[in-house]
Amino acid sequence: MYFTISLIVIAVIFLFLDYRKRKKDHPPGPWGLPILGYLPFFHEDQFITFKKLVEEYGSIFSIKIATKEVIVVNDYDLIKEALVKQYKIFSGRPKSRFFEELCNGNGFAFVDGLKHSVFRNFGINAINEFRMTSGTSVIKEEIDHMFQFIKEKKNKQVNCEDLIHKAIANAAFCLVYGERSSYDDPEFNAIYKCTKQNGNDPFIPLVTFAYWARFLPPLNGRYKKFLANFHYEETSIRRKKEERKKQPEIRGTYSNYIDKFLDKMQSENQTELFNEEQLVQNAHEIYGASIDTTSNAICWCILGLLHCPEYQDRMWREINGVIGSNTLNTEHRKEMPFTEAYIEEVLRFRPIIPLSLRRTIESTNLGRYRLPKDSTVAINIWAVHHDPKYFKNPYDFKPERFIDSNNRFVHCDKVIAFSTGPRFCPGKRLALKNIFLVLVSIVQKYKMSPPDKKSLPSFDEGIYGAVHGPHAFEVVFEER
Repeated sequence: MYFTISLIVIAVIFLFLDYRKRKKDHPPGPWGLPILGYLPFFHEDQFITFKKLVEEYGSIFSIKIATKEVIVVNDYDLIKEALVKQYKIFSGRPKSRFFEELCNGNGFAFVDGLKHSVFRNFGINAINEFRMTSGTSVIKEEIDHMFQFIKEKKNKQVNCEDLIHKAIANAAFCLVYGERSSYDDPEFNAIYKCTKQNGNDPFIPLVTFAYWARFLPPLNGRYKKFLANFHYEETSIRRKKEERKKQPEIRGTYSNYIDKFLDKMQSENQTELFNEEQLVQNAHEIYGASIDTTSNAICWCILGLLHCPEYQDRMWREINGVIGSNTLNTEHRKEMPFTEAYIEEVLRFRPIIPLSLRRTIESTNLGRYRLPKDSTVAINIWAVHHDPKYFKNPYDFKPERFIDSNNRFVHCDKVIAFSTGPRFCPGKRLALKNIFLVLVSIVQKYKMSPPDKKSLPSFDEGIYGAVHGPHAFEVVFEER
């Protein structure tokens, strides 16, 4: 009894002190519990709960996730104010023990300042060079291997996640290493498995804010598995890097990140910035991000076509009318307005990264509130994409919303699936190109259907880990 009373007293004191700390110009928000914050009240994915809290607290509010206060921004105009007009102030990444343990201050995705700007720009240049010189031929080669894989399946029934993820993983191999691997290669499959498991693990959003949760069963076992997968990927990159260093005359078949970084190290005489630890972490980040975003976007696209066969038929008629059985090129995109609109609607309806985390590097005003320096800010992309102010009937899947009266595709700047402002996703152009080429190539060659309707997962919910992807599903491919 005394223990219970003590807990109640501690909770009351905690809530009182938290209330006293809140200023009038600080974003309002729901109360939470000591240590846990609002965690016990998340009955669905964080971004969906945040969207619902808008009705009570407005477009910008504060919330405790464990002991970490997070400012959640849910409105496009406020997001544009933060990420475009005040991008320098909102350019920081949240301070997280989880990120620190993984990156040790290296990489560019979870660091700030000079290191971030130098390696982000270096990465963008490497990705763009790959995209312009080799990107199309690489993804087309993977599409051919993908079709061969389908052909070898006697009943033509394939796990969609494995099919798409392996193809995109191999394209990412070419970007990072300059070479592709066989789908049967043991090392390729081990790395692919590690990346897939880590990208789909729902514990990642939790441990980002509540680092102590890694000690709690069953999360402690999953955390150890996550680290083991992470370090296996890292070890593979180190091995590839050492092979290139020992035989510098051997270059990758394609323009690639590791060769470019090693060349830079030589030209800069291995400066403080361009060193081997930085190379490993940068390559790791680019490889993982290249797979997770693109492959899950394509899987969402295919799942949508299975749920809406009328859209699959319409897409095929458009493809057939433009290229027939001829070879597809990226230039055909502008001639396929419905296909473009369909991809745009998938990215709106099921954004791959529903929440983007930032940190204020100095105090600032946003809307009518004051945000202190080092505030953790969650940009709720999901909320923008499902805001009736911008999209009529936002919870209806309707590609036609992006086609005008002249049957032309019209991009909407409120679709921010790759974020917005100067710190948008560096692989956006390559990802969009690969999504288009893979999806159109599949629909051009195959009619897709589920083995049975009961086995098809919902198009309205997915798995939220590092990215937001659909549940696993099988596809029957019938050659046209």
